[in-house]
Amino acid sequence: MDALGRPAEATNLYQAALKWRVKQENWDKAANIAINLSSVKLALGDISGAVATARESVNHAERREVPFIKRTSRTALATALHQAGHSDEAQLLFRQSEELHSAIQVRKLLLTSQYPSFEDSYPFLSGLGGFQYCESLLAHAEREAWQQVLHLRDAPSDVIPIESCRQVTERATPGTENETGRWIQDVGLDHLTLERAMLYRSILESATPELNDAMFRSVERLRRGRSSKLALGLLTRAWSRAFNSPERAQSDLDEAWEIAASGPMPLLQADIYLYRARLFAHVTPYPWAENPDAPPRGPKDDLQSARHLIEKHGYWRRKEELEDAEMASKNWPNAQIVRTITPSSNFLEKAHMSVATKTVLELDLVGYSTIAAELEHNLGVETSPQLNKQIQNLIDSGLSVIGLERKTAVMQTTGDGAILVFDHASQAHDFAEAVTRATRAHNANKPVGTSKRVFRIGIATGDLVMEAKESGGFEIGGIAISRAVRLETKAKPGEVLCDTYTFSVLTEEQRKRYSKAETVTGKRDEKFEAHRAELNPDGVKDTAPFTSSGNPPTPPIRPDPFTQTFDEIRREIIKLIKKLRPLQFDQLIFLLNVPIGQRPPEALNLDSKMNNLLKWADEAGQVASLLLELRFVIEEGN
Repeated sequence: MDALGRPAEATNLYQAALKWRVKQENWDKAANIAINLSSVKLALGDISGAVATARESVNHAERREVPFIKRTSRTALATALHQAGHSDEAQLLFRQSEELHSAIQVRKLLLTSQYPSFEDSYPFLSGLGGFQYCESLLAHAEREAWQQVLHLRDAPSDVIPIESCRQVTERATPGTENETGRWIQDVGLDHLTLERAMLYRSILESATPELNDAMFRSVERLRRGRSSKLALGLLTRAWSRAFNSPERAQSDLDEAWEIAASGPMPLLQADIYLYRARLFAHVTPYPWAENPDAPPRGPKDDLQSARHLIEKHGYWRRKEELEDAEMASKNWPNAQIVRTITPSSNFLEKAHMSVATKTVLELDLVGYSTIAAELEHNLGVETSPQLNKQIQNLIDSGLSVIGLERKTAVMQTTGDGAILVFDHASQAHDFAEAVTRATRAHNANKPVGTSKRVFRIGIATGDLVMEAKESGGFEIGGIAISRAVRLETKAKPGEVLCDTYTFSVLTEEQRKRYSKAETVTGKRDEKFEAHRAELNPDGVKDTAPFTSSGNPPTPPIRPDPFTQTFDEIRREIIKLIKKLRPLQFDQLIFLLNVPIGQRPPEALNLDSKMNNLLKWADEAGQVASLLLELRFVIEEGN
């Protein structure tokens, strides 16, 4: 459930589902759910809970003779034990999992005449399980590589670290050479395993390894998968970049922190604190020195923060690494300053990557359904596309005022509005002002009623994944999109609501238009700090005839999907899908933040797209989130 960096949302759902399956004595399903729950608990830092739940999954799996479940449950337990610092027991379980994997391969080869897939012919654990096993195999090499960086190199450990790197390289290389038909995350993890083995061996064999970004291909693949795994790729690449490009290394650490903080994911946060302190101990000013209402932070402060998280969560896998760093830190105050860097705020664009910091604006015509229904009733069905064209013409008018073209700014039309992307927050505000003036000019000579046009606008700034489409334009993804959509729904007619980051980078004159920060609520317990600006003082009055009070209608009270059973959730999803319009499907994709590489192809019809999305939600543990977003999209569309 960490695909969007929100593991906490899955806990109650998995616990309820586990209890239900145990009551049914459906041991296969119970074991599988316990495996997922253990993974979620690990992401949340509950290591002891993850170990206990993974042991439960092993017990459930032993009740049935299903090798696949037995293998996966042991891998989950081994992973949790590895994080808890119990490396010997973890290694034993990983080996057992690999033996079960071999048994599964033999059985498949005997039962099928088809040409075996990569996973069926690969002699080792593959995918996530293989990555986790290799991570434990590289633990000694990883620590000694850090000791080399910190000038604390001890005598070699019992397991020769360079030999461990060689063995892991042999394991991972076939996966990087066989990408066809495999999950992009599995391919990305194979690349990351190979990169780690390469990096550690290079450091152990040379104090100044010669590495470059072309050798690190995992990040571009992991961007299309689970965000927490992307953060692991960013950490490894940051270590590599620190030797020759510290500015870009800092940028990778900053992006990883955004992912970790969104969960929050305390184990990942502890790792980032350690990386920052060890890689930037001799850099001045310390890139993360800013500490509001307190003295500036330094690398020792990050080590203290890492220790706090490691002790709090029992993250004993990092105990020796922490102690090594603390020993090295005794010399940090008198260390020579080896370089001075300036933090970069727009690092992703400078790195020419497919991710950039952008400002997202979502606007929606208030009362669209009522206006469209009345026009269609009075003037015929052909008025609906005419209304949609009128909305887009108003958007074009706003863009022309600020000197931009539709093809560079409009990423998605939504029937009753659009999603636009700007390079700078000030451009987004100027567009909001311009499009509002266009609507007021339209309304000036119109009678009160459905002839009026008033927008609600939401603006948010953040990192976007942007991938060029063959048909032109870009496929985009990022949390900033869903945040802009939610802010728009909380704006009153004629208002713009922007998040605090957007507000902070507006011009001084633009900021004068906005109110002080206020807290607005999203779905469930989601909250945003935002600033409100009234661009159209007549907005509430002009929309009163076709809205209850000029405000968005109060949605009906519905059961919380995180407390519903799977069958209840699926039945409601099927009912809501029947109400979904084609343009609303794109909104659903944005709100769920489906990774670009896993989105349904544009050429499919709506039914096929929805089937693909249901499959993704089921495999990614996002079924409850899908229901929440479906409710939101349907209710907003009405």
